[in-house]
Amino acid sequence: MGRSPDLYSIYFPEILPTRLRGTGVGFCYNPVRHLAAPFPFLLGWLSTMTPVRTMAVIMSSIYLIGIVALLWAPETKGKPLPED
Repeated sequence: MGRSPDLYSIYFPEILPTRLRGTGVGFCYNPVRHLAAPFPFLLGWLSTMTPVRTMAVIMSSIYLIGIVALLWAPETKGKPLPED
């Protein structure tokens, strides 16, 4: 697996209160895994119609969506962990 799970475990505790941390991290992380599960099969199926390299570039554009989503992520540098 990639580095994403490591980054989730660093970032999510900083934005979630203590009493919701485990549930919040699970809610934010696991649905994305379920949504991403069919994409390797989709890549294989689509690569029968176009070159694998083209499909890999198109499907990896999801990272661009993630980078744009960071514009709305709250800044946590220098702030204490929420302790509700």
